[in-house]
Amino acid sequence: MSRLLELPVEVLLIVYGSLETIKDAGRLSQCCRKLYRLFNDPKTQQRILMSIVIDNNLPLPKSPDTAWLRAHFAPDWFWKPTESQLPNNLVHTKTREFLTTTGIPAVICPINEWNSSFLKDNGNVDAELYAWDADSIFGRRWADDDSPPVNFCYCIGQLNDAMAMLDAENGMILHFDQGGYGESADRGIIADSVPSLLVLLGTVEVTVARMGKMSSNLNCVAFDKYNDMRLFVLAALREIMSEYDDCAEEGSVFWNAIFDTCVEY
Repeated sequence: MSRLLELPVEVLLIVYGSLETIKDAGRLSQCCRKLYRLFNDPKTQQRILMSIVIDNNLPLPKSPDTAWLRAHFAPDWFWKPTESQLPNNLVHTKTREFLTTTGIPAVICPINEWNSSFLKDNGNVDAELYAWDADSIFGRRWADDDSPPVNFCYCIGQLNDAMAMLDAENGMILHFDQGGYGESADRGIIADSVPSLLVLLGTVEVTVARMGKMSSNLNCVAFDKYNDMRLFVLAALREIMSEYDDCAEEGSVFWNAIFDTCVEY
């Protein structure tokens, strides 16, 4: 320990930044006054938090590969259909390429509560049975209009009542609120594409895991202090995600729900 304390501040910050979680940093800060002051100084604390929780995720990949998805979702199964298994109405070329080469993890995320586990069943049934009439569910035509659907979407995951619908034509991910009706069920765009959605979800999951779960036996002062650190990290994360895909900006009902879940973790 004495040799550690002889190191310059910049090196000690690197040591802090190499830790796995915020809790580890808190434990290290209890070792001596120098480390305690370093961790509790607002300026250096923010640098430490960013190094531990955020920097390890950067840069966010433009299109995640299987290795990245395994590291961020730990799935035991991928929905990776063959070209013949994809629905014919899914005409967006880049989406088809991603699904057949990389696929989507079929998981239930323990932290942000994203659920795509039902994708395991998609390989057993005609894919068109999973098609939704986009104009109907999003209130784009009258309820008594019985004409055949022309615009389709497919559910690739959900967060409680929020269903993430893949637009068959442009590849965007739309928010369908099962509790809404007509136009009120359309809650906007969740992500620009399937790869973007997976990068955002995976980044949230791993980042919050590195923060660590909020302990239930903290006193009021310690709770407030730790909660402030978590809120700082989540705000920084939200900004990074919004720069990656502006669909994650403040005002998104879906991403607000994701972050509310993470605050309570």
